[in-house]
Amino acid sequence: MIITENDLNANMPLRQWLGYWLDNYIRPVLKPSAYKHYRDNCEKHIIPQLGGLELGELTPRIIQRFLNQQAKTGNLRTGGPLSAKSLRNLRVVLDVALKQALAEDLIHSNPLPLTAIRSCKTKKLEIMTDDMQEMLEEYHAASIKH
Repeated sequence: MIITENDLNANMPLRQWLGYWLDNYIRPVLKPSAYKHYRDNCEKHIIPQLGGLELGELTPRIIQRFLNQQAKTGNLRTGGPLSAKSLRNLRVVLDVALKQALAEDLIHSNPLPLTAIRSCKTKKLEIMTDDMQEMLEEYHAASIKH
């Protein structure tokens, strides 16, 4: 479906806005791989869950529920949690799209800054001491001899 300037309004479904935004603002300025990343986030996660909502209907509460749901079951391969990095990527894509909708005067405010996602907690790596390294090397050398 081709969207014209006259079709742009707060009552248009988010899926239509995202298609227009991807074609007119993202594809022309990003590398093809970055554009694909944005498009995949839209098509695989955002549109199936939020695409039927009108731009003007989006609230922090609706988007927060979406992010929470993605955090629990958003992994398309396993049905399990979506990683914190993937959640941040989804949030960035939505934020950039809605900032543009705000700039186009299609919405009165961007609800994204009023949402939160889990912080990414990385496991602390345990570094081998020199003594541990030496023991490992001795064990390895001994196992090769046998």
